[in-house]
Amino acid sequence: MVRSFFNFLFALLLAASASASASAQNRGGGGAPAPQTDRHIATVNGGKIPADWYIDLLNDHAMAQRQQGLPENIDQVTDDEYFSSLVDEELVRQEAEKRGVVVTRDEAIRVMIESPPDFIRSTFVDEKGVYQKERFRAVATNPQKITEFAQPGQNRQQMVENWKRDLEKVIRYVQNSRTRELLVEAIYKEQPLTESQIKNHYFASKTLLNGSFVRVYHSTIPDSAVAVTEAEARTWYESHKPQLTFAAARSVGTIILPVAPLAADTVTRRKRVDSVLRAIRKATVARRSAVVRAIAAGLPPGRYPDQAISLAQIPPEFADTVAGASAGDLLGPFERDGEIVMLFIEGVQPLRDTVVKARHILFRANSGTDTTGTSEVLELMLKLKEKITEDTVFAQAAQIYSQDGSANIGGNLGWFGRGKMIHEFDSVSFLAKPGTVVGPVRTSFGYHLLRVSKRSTTGYRIRELRFPMPISAEAVQSVLADARRYANALRTHSGVDSLQLELKSRYRGVVTDTSTIERMQKYGDILAIGEFAFNAAVGDVHLFTLPFERVAVVQLLDVREGGLPPFEKFPRYVTAFAKLDKKMEMLKPRVEQLKDSLKWNMLIGPMREIAPMAEIFLVQDKTVDSPPDEDPTILDSLITTVQGGGVTGPVRGKWGYYFVRAEYKSSPSEADYRRDGAQFAEGYRQEYQQQRATEVLSRARAMAQVVDLRPSMQMVLQQQP
Repeated sequence: MVRSFFNFLFALLLAASASASASAQNRGGGGAPAPQTDRHIATVNGGKIPADWYIDLLNDHAMAQRQQGLPENIDQVTDDEYFSSLVDEELVRQEAEKRGVVVTRDEAIRVMIESPPDFIRSTFVDEKGVYQKERFRAVATNPQKITEFAQPGQNRQQMVENWKRDLEKVIRYVQNSRTRELLVEAIYKEQPLTESQIKNHYFASKTLLNGSFVRVYHSTIPDSAVAVTEAEARTWYESHKPQLTFAAARSVGTIILPVAPLAADTVTRRKRVDSVLRAIRKATVARRSAVVRAIAAGLPPGRYPDQAISLAQIPPEFADTVAGASAGDLLGPFERDGEIVMLFIEGVQPLRDTVVKARHILFRANSGTDTTGTSEVLELMLKLKEKITEDTVFAQAAQIYSQDGSANIGGNLGWFGRGKMIHEFDSVSFLAKPGTVVGPVRTSFGYHLLRVSKRSTTGYRIRELRFPMPISAEAVQSVLADARRYANALRTHSGVDSLQLELKSRYRGVVTDTSTIERMQKYGDILAIGEFAFNAAVGDVHLFTLPFERVAVVQLLDVREGGLPPFEKFPRYVTAFAKLDKKMEMLKPRVEQLKDSLKWNMLIGPMREIAPMAEIFLVQDKTVDSPPDEDPTILDSLITTVQGGGVTGPVRGKWGYYFVRAEYKSSPSEADYRRDGAQFAEGYRQEYQQQRATEVLSRARAMAQVVDLRPSMQMVLQQQP
């Protein structure tokens, strides 16, 4: 007998009933219009997205909210997320079709039966946990058979219709999931990782470096020294057409006004916090948890998991307070990120793992076998060790002597668990007796004195109560009135500058911005501004109420059509990039000259005698991040090969040449790579595959012709708030 099969059918029918109920409600109440099979909610490059798919998402949202006792209405951000997911689904299908990897409906049915999603498989198992494939095949290929499980008095025709509809949802889910998997694989094959790239990235991502990387910028060669003829620029244009094919875009000017709470709003929040405190403190210990849960249901979601967590997983500003708490305690209120927060300790239980709280003092050591000055350092550390046994004295000594970033906070490392620190430090930390100073401990960073103040194996189940500042309707209307004044000033070209100055003086955090928006790109956290920009005329102005208590006034400034512009449309742009390539070639011999004289500790002055536009990016005891305007793996090979006290490079990037300089570094060994390399390679390939797929999809989204037909979008664009 299939386990809980009747329960599964009942759940489906319940969902169908809930969806029908939600569909009957109007949009203001959180429901959606009844499905109409002849309608569509959007077109994507001519492909139609059925309105039913969108309505199903809204109904599912309403049902989920209702089950949690929350309002069923849908906010603008969530509505946009659902819509975007449907657009992306269609774009995935179109990109897969280009590569010949679309999964047909029949193929999806075969996959669904052979390897169903977990929520199907878990339903069609017998008492021994064995998946009953043939039982599922029967009802999947012949929906009429679902009536074999009908209860007395149940409408069999409606049961079949509900099953068909829900089965189609599962088929579509499997079809989309499998199509996306095949697309990701196809995109990866177009530009796969090499073994050397994987190995270099392994070492680079696990190497802690103290030193710097140097970028010799292309502008070391002045523009005046490089001439580019029109023929050379046209040749560059012909060979770079793909990167010169632009997505359509719109330029908008925006002012965003924050809706600040009124004095009355602050009083309202204070009263609510006080009433919650009274209600919880009034409750008996046995009832307190239920009271807190009821209160939490009406507040923003808490940020703690349901299971017990260690002190190392709690924000540092709360960890010490939690450490002294017992089950049933209410901690706070605290101020955090503009909210008032309270923490209720639902339970306390022992954990398997230990965490410790410690301070340290770090003395840098020379790299490699250089022991110059080591004896003096060790002598000083041993003298300190005898005098700084008290926590406050140790903290003061750390502020004076420690040579790392924790010196400013008395060497405080907070609470941490095993494996979070470098191996040698980690081992000593969990052997040290609380209250004693141990060391010196040698690591790749230098010599440490360490004081563990506390150990804990206690876990805490925490319920967080969050009280953001409420915003009254009066506060919103006041800001909207100013936004309308500014919109009218833009339309009439009268007093814009003076009004902008007035608003900046009256509102804290006013944002003025000019940005370029591509299709399906959010601005101000919503899609509506881009939709306005792509359907407006230059000079048009619109007001938007934004999430997170903000109001925006947006004006369309300029239009950029998509596609490949002819050379004559932007010769200066093409010439600039052709000149960049020439400059990089001219810079190459000068960089080679710098390579022969560059030392790990050379200062910027002598370096710029050879390369006037050289930049130094310092790295202190951490992994190295490439500049954000470069390929994130540009430095991998250099980090892998550089030695302590040495320099490697150059490699050519987009905007210059790079060197890596190391005073010292801590990196894995070849033995580590032989042990961990296969597992790392699998994870890195998956990460890279997803990254490449995301790039392709982002490009497809920007280049797509999308027509948004949502009623909610039309309402936003047709009405002024």
